[in-house]
Amino acid sequence: MAFRLLKSRFTGGGRSREIKMKKLKTVLSAFLLLAFSAASFCEIVTFQSGKETEDELLWLNPSNVIFRKGGSFERNDVSMIRFSEKAGAAVKAEAAAEREIPEGLAERSKELFSRAAGLLKKYPDAQALVLDDEGEFFYKADGTTRSRYVYSVMALKEEAKKSFGQVTAYETKGRTSAKILSASVYCPGGKIYPLDPSKIQKTEPQSAEKFFSAGGRYLIYQLPGFETGCIADYEIESEDYNPYKKEFFFPSWTFQTTFPVARSEIKITIPEDKGLTYAARNFTGSHAKFSKPEISEKGGNRTYLWRVSGVPPIIPENDMPPLGDVSMNLTASILGSWDEIFKWTNKLYRERSVANEKLREFTLELIKDCKTEEGKAAKIYHYVQKEIRYIAIKVGIGSGIGGYDANLTWERKWGCCVDKALLLSAMLNVAGIENSPILIATNDHSKFDTGVPELAFNHAISVIYTGGKKIFLDSTNYDYRFPQIASFDYGVNVLNIFKNSIDRIPSPLPSENAGFYDYSIEIDSRGGISVSETMKYAGSREAELRGYYRNIKETEQRHVFERMVKSVSPKARLEEFRINNAETLEEPFFMYRKYSVEDHLQKAGDILIFEIPDFEMSPGELNEVSLNERKFPIEKRVTVGAYSAYRLFLPENAEIISMPEKAGFENKHLSFRAGCEKKSGGELFCFKELEKKSRIIPASDYAGYKALLEKIANYTRKNVYFKIAGK
Repeated sequence: MAFRLLKSRFTGGGRSREIKMKKLKTVLSAFLLLAFSAASFCEIVTFQSGKETEDELLWLNPSNVIFRKGGSFERNDVSMIRFSEKAGAAVKAEAAAEREIPEGLAERSKELFSRAAGLLKKYPDAQALVLDDEGEFFYKADGTTRSRYVYSVMALKEEAKKSFGQVTAYETKGRTSAKILSASVYCPGGKIYPLDPSKIQKTEPQSAEKFFSAGGRYLIYQLPGFETGCIADYEIESEDYNPYKKEFFFPSWTFQTTFPVARSEIKITIPEDKGLTYAARNFTGSHAKFSKPEISEKGGNRTYLWRVSGVPPIIPENDMPPLGDVSMNLTASILGSWDEIFKWTNKLYRERSVANEKLREFTLELIKDCKTEEGKAAKIYHYVQKEIRYIAIKVGIGSGIGGYDANLTWERKWGCCVDKALLLSAMLNVAGIENSPILIATNDHSKFDTGVPELAFNHAISVIYTGGKKIFLDSTNYDYRFPQIASFDYGVNVLNIFKNSIDRIPSPLPSENAGFYDYSIEIDSRGGISVSETMKYAGSREAELRGYYRNIKETEQRHVFERMVKSVSPKARLEEFRINNAETLEEPFFMYRKYSVEDHLQKAGDILIFEIPDFEMSPGELNEVSLNERKFPIEKRVTVGAYSAYRLFLPENAEIISMPEKAGFENKHLSFRAGCEKKSGGELFCFKELEKKSRIIPASDYAGYKALLEKIANYTRKNVYFKIAGK
């Protein structure tokens, strides 16, 4: 049979008949049902362009047609679909298969496909459709917990199929158990693949280069028959029968993703004598009412239920905040304050940051020539960065959040972020420098809510108190010169363990995380240039570049510099380059390059046009304002500055016709200064300074931010125009 989409012609068995336009909706509905109840082996697809191809129909609605190989097309782009004789036989085969499957799965399949049909009408271009997303957390009076998770998703694109083709659960020996209770695949045509328990694989975590979780195992089930257009439907149960800390119960839930969600709910059950602290975030518009739970009581327990339906997908924007900061989500805790968390971590960290005699003697020897507290702190900081490799091998929360003893970490010369922070603390204690380990959710991770006591942290760093200053340090990495820290550490709230307080790491001034570029440029009378440039850096910008150049070979370093100068002109010739202190953490990292370009200047009659190197803002620098409007803020890791100074030596008798005039533009997020001025002896001095003063640009400020950045970009297109007198 065939379905002609634009001419309303329905063809079957070599015969055709006209369908009136008013009946088109009925025909589409009937054909949509066929797509779900029969295997649609398509012989030929004819497009309006005349192109024909063989493919398999997965989905058809009034807006879209989806094929297995070709993906999604607008309905108006497809002229005709002709099916082979195999289709009729396939219908019978699939119907027979359906009669043999358990009744419960057949009904579940019909229910989910019906739900999918409604959702696809609203979101025809979705990568996937989340049809059921259900969680249940049960905290028992003895401190043990049980959780259950049901998830149903239809994959519409190949990328989504790869993401959802496997069911995974995790259990820890002696503490937690996990079960895959069900895992079925429902495909168009009625084909159902139920769980085969014998195919569940149990594997130990494999050691990775930097992180390894020991003492547990994965339960992995590859979903058979899962293709685009099919639905994965599974249920997982886990139990924490031997919790490390019975008072810790921190359920969380995300109701919203980048895919549309038909329904999502979470149920939390706790004993009646326990309280629940929670934060429901980003419930806006018609969903605002769902931020409050339905509460019921039964058998000495209290149950909190949040249920949301018809959740729209989050459409990603470049440089947007982490998904958890913009999606509808929930965090909860049975703790009413942070006291219990501080009590537990304080005890653990103090016990594990006491240096034994061997480590004490080593530390004193290491800092013996240091004259100041900051000097001692820097020496210890650089040592822990360079000599203790970042490798994480963890067995549960005790060694994860808790960390290993500092002496053990020092002896084996490796550890995770917590281990390195505890070792740093132990050595700083020996040096007599007040300090504390810090637990942090980095700024590329969802923010933790200070009103909900929980352990939603993904990193550990340190803080020291010296000379009346509070200095945060991150010893995890290898390239951060004291007191630099990683860009993802800035602008977040943190847990200061030994102070029992919630602190905040402020963003640096732009000049504290910046590049400083000094140019000396000689221009000859034939239009050639010779450029010398020194590049210096501050803050995490310095550390990131140090790490990059430290990890590539010298031959590759040269190639990088050659590509740099070729970006100025394809004719540019690299004459010299130097990379300084890439391996010497204690000294500032900086670079130097010298290059020349013959006959570089453009000419307009007797006027020479000089484009100042790296003066014009690159297209990549405008990516953050590429959208006309935004729903979400722009969120960067850190504030940043760029400062360029140019000494231009013009040819003898050069007469300047035009040059970038001095200008300054500023708002609360951006600051820009630039311009040129004549000096004596044919010298011209130019400068450009750009400061991005805010890490986060609210969506309400986007229009002004975009306008100013584009104004700055337009200014930086200015050149120097001159002619040589007497020529």
